[in-house]
Amino acid sequence: MLSKCANPKCSKTFLYLRGGKLFRLEVPVESEPGNAGNGKASFTTPLRHEYFWLCEACSRKLQVVLEPGRGVRTIPLRHFKAAS
Repeated sequence: MLSKCANPKCSKTFLYLRGGKLFRLEVPVESEPGNAGNGKASFTTPLRHEYFWLCEACSRKLQVVLEPGRGVRTIPLRHFKAAS
């Protein structure tokens, strides 16, 4: 469940979708508790949909991404646009 902005440096709480941006990512299901995964998804790796929200201010400068081996992170929007 969404409770706050996905930016770890922001404490804005999620109240409604009027402002900001919602992201839906397919995240590999962890096979063991505490295992962050090896970042190597395959056709047999079970995935689950997770939702992440960036508040209006953070969504102007950040993007939510899933990086193999690192998990879900926020990166600068200009970096994301350059990689596309």
